[in-house]
Amino acid sequence: MAGASVVGLQAYLHTWRPLPPGSGALFALTYQTGTFAVVVAATVMAAFVAAGWAGRYPLPVALVAAQTAAMLGFALALTAMSADGCVESLRVMESTCGPHFTMSGLALLTLLAPVFVVAAIAAFAAAAVVAIVRRAPAVPARAPGRPAVRRRVVAVLCVAGVAVSASGLALWDQSRGEASDDKVAQMFAAPVVAQLPARTRAAQQAAWKRFGGFDLNQRLLDTMTRHSETLQTLGSATGPVDFSPLRTSCAEFGQIARDAQRYFRIPDEVAQQHWSRFTALANRGSANCLAALETGPDRLLLRSLEELTNAASEANSALDRLSRISA
Repeated sequence: MAGASVVGLQAYLHTWRPLPPGSGALFALTYQTGTFAVVVAATVMAAFVAAGWAGRYPLPVALVAAQTAAMLGFALALTAMSADGCVESLRVMESTCGPHFTMSGLALLTLLAPVFVVAAIAAFAAAAVVAIVRRAPAVPARAPGRPAVRRRVVAVLCVAGVAVSASGLALWDQSRGEASDDKVAQMFAAPVVAQLPARTRAAQQAAWKRFGGFDLNQRLLDTMTRHSETLQTLGSATGPVDFSPLRTSCAEFGQIARDAQRYFRIPDEVAQQHWSRFTALANRGSANCLAALETGPDRLLLRSLEELTNAASEANSALDRLSRISA
């Protein structure tokens, strides 16, 4: 049952491909969690079936059955993970036929102990349920020859358990180089952006400018012009100065920054860095400007003016960078 469940899980997860960018870590976690769930489900079922079948000693029988199911199920799961990519309809993580030890090594690290702990808990639970349900006279003793046969069967299963555990440890020792911390970190890292042809990048950059990039920059420049003109007018006034006329432009800087953050990224890393600094500075300058109008410290207003000026400079740098690489 565990083997069929693992195969069914792989066939189902194969339908998720191709994966959206950035979803590799979640997909790997889903794969590991699903494998744990199907192996545990087979183990729990084996424990309850064996406890119900057993006569006088349901707990030892359930323990043997649960641990055996756990060993076999986990061994089949490791085999399926290691051979990932060999059957196209069952391919989950790998693109080539195995053996691959990254996912199986990670499973050995994270799932091996929990699977056998759950198996033991399931056996105790199954024995308890059977004891509560039965409430009947003890089952008559079996024929004299049966206990010896059962003891031999139990001994064989124990030897098999030791063999499977030893094989798992040997597999992990062999695959430590491939399933190293670097490999696991690489698997869960952000996806590497593929290099696009120059013509495609140019088309993306043109689209970014045409469908909103230039408009956002122009809104910023127009707002900065009005803001500077208002400051010049207030600076030439005599007597107490009312800075409330700055409120509109201060708030507009923040709105422009929020619109810029919602707009899609610039298809150039250097230009995007300038653009990210622009949005951060514009947000901070807008907030400080509004705070200065509420609480009154002139130094906060001067700081906001410096931040907004730097924001406009960063936005211009982003546009200049696109103009240079598109020329």
